[in-house]
Amino acid sequence: MDRDRKTVRHYPTTDLDQILASDRERLPNGHINRFKPYLQQRFLGGATNAAALFREIRERGYRGSRIVVTKYVATLRAGITTVEPPQPVSSPRRITTWLMRHPDTLADSQRDQLDRILDACPDLAAARDLAHEFSAITRERRGHDLTAWMTAPSITGPHRSRASPPSFRTTGTPS
Repeated sequence: MDRDRKTVRHYPTTDLDQILASDRERLPNGHINRFKPYLQQRFLGGATNAAALFREIRERGYRGSRIVVTKYVATLRAGITTVEPPQPVSSPRRITTWLMRHPDTLADSQRDQLDRILDACPDLAAARDLAHEFSAITRERRGHDLTAWMTAPSITGPHRSRASPPSFRTTGTPS
């Protein structure tokens, strides 16, 4: 079974609910990843003592072992670990919200993130431009521009795939 005999003896005498509750308690708070940004910040600030850093994060809710913190601080000292935490990836819902809003209403950080996303995906940039143009057509009641707008995706828009919706004729009905 590859388990210590004391562990094997512990499970038959312990209630299953207690085992599951202790496991749920331990996982989120004991994981060091949640505390890495704080450790990196303190390390850059000159706090390089692993024992002191362990005490600090333990006060903040870390319930893992000291040796994990010691090993992580050693990687920081060796320069193996990147000090800058990775940028969080925005959710598709948030990106969609940014795409549909007028660019002037976005905060600078949101606009920067959206610009990076649009640079990485030109098809998404084309779709955003089409959505903004459609919004302007409806807002300004320019129905005469709708026919030209419907043909624009076939000329400038993303490449069609089998999953793409049907194209529109000049009458505005699906083909």
